[in-house]
This record gives sequence, structure tokens and C-alpha cells, in this order.
Amino acid sequence: MTTLQVLKNARAQIMKGWCKEYVRKSTGECCILGALVYANEVPGRKVYRAAANRRQVFREAVRALCEVIPEFQKLYQILTHQSLCSALDYQKLYQVNDNPETTQEDVLHLFDAAIKKLEVK
Repeated sequence: MTTLQVLKNARAQIMKGWCKEYVRKSTGECCILGALVYANEVPGRKVYRAAANRRQVFREAVRALCEVIPEFQKLYQILTHQSLCSALDYQKLYQVNDNPETTQEDVLHLFDAAIKKLEVK
């Protein structure tokens, strides 16, 4: 599975249901990272064979989303100085996702921008 496929699948998951403060709820709603994890699952494949590729694709998808955050002033302002200086991109996504000001529409736009950027490459 490619990074672009994971981003598209995760976006589709967010469309079905998005949440804050949970990776994934029992009702199926996911946060940004939960959607990426769910989208990156490889049904029917042996975990040990797919694990290295899945980790790499997951990291690339997280990085792709973080790279487009500055394009959205509202989302960029949410980030604290600490998360901006963090080497852990997933912390940025947690902070953006769980902020009271963030909406499902904001998250979908973030995915759209990352997908568009990868499609151009």
C-alpha cells in the first residue's frame, strides 16, 4: 500500500466519522491518527511481512499531513511552540485534531491538501 492510498483511505474513514480525544471509538469514528492506522491495515497479510512497509508508509503519511499544516492558518495557530519544535510529527496531529476549534471540515481539508501534494509529485 502506498502513502497516497493510505491518505485517501484515511480521508474516507474521516468522512464516515471523526472524533477528538480517542484514536478510534467503538462506534467507528476516528481521529486523524486513528484513521491513518485503520487505513494502513493490510487484511489477510502476515503481520511480520507487512510490518516494516506499513510503519514506513504510516510515517510518510503523518509527515505528508504535517507538511501541509502551515497552509492552513487556523490549524497552524493551534500548534504550540513545543509541538512546533518537536521531532514527533504525530504530536502535531494530535494537537490539531483535539483542539476545540478544529472541525471535521478542517481535517478533511488537511487530507485534501496532502493528497493533492502527493498526486502532483
